Amino acid sequence: MGSIGAIDALVGAGELRTALPYTRVQVTLDGNQNLAIGDRLQSFRPGRVVEGVGRVMTPTSVLTVTGVEEAGVVAVVLDAFDRVRGGDMVRPAPAFELQLGDAPTAIIAGGTAHILGFGEYHAIQSMGDIAFLDRGEAQGVKVGDEYILYSGDAKGWSGEVAGRLQVVGTRANTASARIVGIVSPAFVAGVTVHLDRKMR
Repeated sequence: MGSIGAIDALVGAGELRTALPYTRVQVTLDGNQNLAIGDRLQSFRPGRVVEGVGRVMTPTSVLTVTGVEEAGVVAVVLDAFDRVRGGDMVRPAPAFELQLGDAPTAIIAGGTAHILGFGEYHAIQSMGDIAFLDRGEAQGVKVGDEYILYSGDAKGWSGEVAGRLQVVGTRANTASARIVGIVSPAFVAGVTVHLDRKMR
């Protein structure tokens, strides 16, 4: 979903230029968005373009609407993931169906996906980095699914587990997955990852 507005200013922050949790912000909306007190928003910032995937949108915070005014809404930052500043775009916060205690189940002979690229370029990818996969909702991928990466898996060799990814967001034909385990630095664009645990 695209932007419905942008953070216009921090409220009562003095010289502070980056919103922290509990900072109030003014959000100017594009047209009549019909927001209400309690609605949750996500702020984000566009980043680099990954060929074959699109433009990387980096979430910066989750906000909750605390006031509705003629010019837009006032919201409070609930959680910040990056610098939150004026000009950051906003959209409705994505809804997740996961409940406390939900976990993926180990499966045998799951499907595969390929890494298209990464949210940020590093010579060596590290824990917490985001990878983009070439499978999404249309292929049955769900938030919480886990993929593993093998190293040394040439023909005739079973390979060794080099890392693990967990899906944190899905679109029609792509998914975003966070690196949650690294044994050896084998995460590069183009490699095949194997579905190891599946959300039911």
